[in-house]
Amino acid sequence: MSFECVIDSFAWMEYLRGGRLGERVREYVERGNGATPSLVIGELSAKFHRDGLEGWPKARDFILSHSAILGLDWSVADKAGETLKALRVRRRNAGLADAIMLETARSLEVPLLTGDEDLRGAAGVLFLE
Repeated sequence: MSFECVIDSFAWMEYLRGGRLGERVREYVERGNGATPSLVIGELSAKFHRDGLEGWPKARDFILSHSAILGLDWSVADKAGETLKALRVRRRNAGLADAIMLETARSLEVPLLTGDEDLRGAAGVLFLE
């Protein structure tokens, strides 16, 4: 299956909050051909629980029904180390999850939809602003 983009945690949170940036994400979600790394489910679950946000089961089920969920492929994981090093040249606090999501998108040859500052300007990013 081909996808239009990979949606990261930042983009999903903007969508779920219903803000201005979430409207840009809505376009991709409603077309139904976006992909979400399974890592995003973990990050969002942690955020909802850590911040005491209500509605995680509903949000999770929405994501699962409106996006293909992608597991972590070993080749993506392997490439993510190199990508993390490159990201940290520009953004010291870039994390492994950022690199994995970016490499997931690159492996599918589609953009990563995000507004995460640690990914601004990286090749293959469709930045929300």
